[in-house]
Amino acid sequence: NLLFAIDILKRLKVPAAMDVFGAVGDEAYFAACNTSIARGLGNAEIRFKGGIAKEALFAQLPEYDVLLHPTLGENFGHSIVEALYLGLPVLISDRSPWTDVGSHGAGWSLPLSDPQPFADRLEEIYAMGKEWSALSDGALRYAHATFDSTQTVTRYRQAYG
Repeated sequence: NLLFAIDILKRLKVPAAMDVFGAVGDEAYFAACNTSIARGLGNAEIRFKGGIAKEALFAQLPEYDVLLHPTLGENFGHSIVEALYLGLPVLISDRSPWTDVGSHGAGWSLPLSDPQPFADRLEEIYAMGKEWSALSDGALRYAHATFDSTQTVTRYRQAYG
């Protein structure tokens, strides 16, 4: 849902940079993304990083402020889980199993009906000082409490049973 993420960035009133990781899978979609970017990003910039080894990615992710992942649908969401385990708060859509991150102080899960609330959350993150550390701690607590094998089995039975 990169086009949606680009729309979010265009709405920001604060400076922002987004790095996008992964290989291009759909050339037509990537071209549409580049066309949207070419129309201007306002205060934001996007950098395409391509594919990167997991170890290098895990070393780099803790340097970021948030994982922006407005997914159209996840049956698990490995990148979300990995970010949380690294103490990286998440800003995700409500189309993943991890919609309760907000109630645990680990980030936000928002509907895809409007990109503006995503932009609002990013602007809140930009304005944070010490509060961001609490989000990072919340992400770690959530990951450790949620992703042990017993919790994961229970969660999947509730979601898909």
